[in-house]
Amino acid sequence: LQGALAAADPRRQVRQSVRVDANTGLLRVCAPLGGSERAYELARLRRIILCGFGKASATMAGELESIFAEAGLENKLSGLVVTKDGHGCGLGNGAVALREASHPVPDARGVAATQELLGLLRDATADDLVLVCISGGGSALLVSPVDGVSLADKQACTTLLLESGASIVEVNCVRKHLSRVKGGRLAQVARPAKMESLVLSDVIGDDLAFIASGPTVADTADSTYERCVEICKKYGILDRLPNGVRDHLQSGLEQEQEQEQQQQQEQQQEQHGGVASSSQDFSHSQTTLVGCNRVAALAAKRVAEELGYKALLMSTSVEGEAREVAKVYAAIAKEICETGHPLPRPACIICGGETTVTLRGKGRGGRNQELAMAAAPGIAGLNDVMIMSFGTDGTDGPTDAAGGQVTGETLARGQSRGMSVDRYLQENNAYEYLEALGDGSLIKTGPTGTNVADIAVILVR
Repeated sequence: LQGALAAADPRRQVRQSVRVDANTGLLRVCAPLGGSERAYELARLRRIILCGFGKASATMAGELESIFAEAGLENKLSGLVVTKDGHGCGLGNGAVALREASHPVPDARGVAATQELLGLLRDATADDLVLVCISGGGSALLVSPVDGVSLADKQACTTLLLESGASIVEVNCVRKHLSRVKGGRLAQVARPAKMESLVLSDVIGDDLAFIASGPTVADTADSTYERCVEICKKYGILDRLPNGVRDHLQSGLEQEQEQEQQQQQEQQQEQHGGVASSSQDFSHSQTTLVGCNRVAALAAKRVAEELGYKALLMSTSVEGEAREVAKVYAAIAKEICETGHPLPRPACIICGGETTVTLRGKGRGGRNQELAMAAAPGIAGLNDVMIMSFGTDGTDGPTDAAGGQVTGETLARGQSRGMSVDRYLQENNAYEYLEALGDGSLIKTGPTGTNVADIAVILVR
C-alpha cells in the first residue's frame, strides 16, 4: 500500500511535468508517461491562472505553487482550486484560493466555487496561460447544471446512478449531458487563453474524456443523449429521475436525432461542393497525463518483490460488482494454495481498477470494504492468505476508511461474534463488520493527496 501511494503521489509527477527554465526563460510542460513537450515564453505571459478540481487537485496545485515560487513568479500567479472536504492539504496560503465541497454528491458550495472559477476563466486573455489540475472526483466538485436542471435534480440523479451499480464511465456520461462545463465546455470558456491540463487518472483505460467528465477535452463520439437514456434504462432508473433531468435528456435526444438528419444532408451537400459544419475548437487546449493506476500497481509489485514475494500484476482493468470480483480473487488465492498457479508461494497477485456496488441495504461501507468482506468466505480456513482492497485516495464510500483486508481466519472470527457475512452483505454494511473485527481489518490512511482508482492485493505466504 505504501509503495503504491508513494508512486501515485502527484507532487512528483507534477514536478516532472512542469519545469521553469531560468536560462531560456521558458515554462516547459512535458508528459512523464510519454508525449511531446511544449514551451511558453514567460516574458510574454501576462498571468498564469492556476485552477483545479478533484480529490488530488489541491496537492497538484500546491506543488505548482512551489515551482513558481522557487522561480520568483508569484506575481504572475492567481487561481482557484475546489476539492473534497478534508482533501485540501498541500495548497499553501498563496495566490491560489482553496474551496472545499461535497463528494460524491454535489452541493451548493461546489456550484459557488465553479462560478468563481468560471469568472476567472472568462477574464482570461490571449496573453494568459491557464494551468488546470484535474483528478478523480472532479465531476462532483465542478458543478454547473444546465438550464432546467436544478442542483437538487442533479443531486438526486447522481445518487440514483451511484446506488444503481453503474460504472464511473457510465455515471460521467450522464453527468456530462447535465452540465455547462463538462464534456469540453470548460475549455471553451477560457478561450482565447492557452490552456494546459495536468490529469491524474482514476478511470480504467485513462480515457481523458471521462476523467472528471473531461471538461477540457473534446467529448467522444459515443457520448450522446441516446447513450445517457440507454444507461438510465439499463439500471432501471429512467422513470425515477427528476422531471427536469428526464425532460432534458429527452429534449437532447430529440435534438440529436434532428442534427443527425441535418448532418446527413450536409454530407450530401459536401459531396456536391457544399461546406460541412464545424465543431468546437480545442487548438488552444493541451492535456498531459501525469499519473494513473498502472504506475501505482507496478510500484506495489516492486515492493512485493523486494519483500521476497513472487509477484504478478494481473490487470489494471478490473471492474464489475465488488462482491462478484471478490469471489474471483478468493478463487485465485485458493488455486495458489492448491496448485501453485499462477505463482508458487510466497505469492503476491496485484490488481487495479474500480469495482461498483449496487446498494440494496442501508448500511455503511464502500466498494473496497465490500470486496474484502465478500472475499472472506472464499478463503475461510486457508493458512497464510490475505486479500486486501483499498482506494488510493484514502476514502472508500462515505466512510473514513480507505478499504479493508481479510484473512483465512476472518470468517470464523466474525461467526464467533455472531456476525454473518451474508447478512452484512445484504445490508451493504461492510464497515461495521470489519470494524467489529478490529486488528486492522479496516484500512485507514486518511486523505492521501492522490487518486488513481483502487488497488487489490492477494497475498499467499
